[in-house]
Amino acid sequence: MSEERPELDARPPLLGRWRNIYLAVVGVLVLQLVIYTVLTKVYS
Repeated sequence: MSEERPELDARPPLLGRWRNIYLAVVGVLVLQLVIYTVLTKVYS
């Protein structure tokens, strides 16, 4: 059952490449970590 699936090779609709999407997700997670760390230090 080796059917061709061209949709699996398609480019993502945002940011052009899958690598860019992964980098954006990691960047958002790091940004949230920094924000939560700063808020914890300010309000503790």
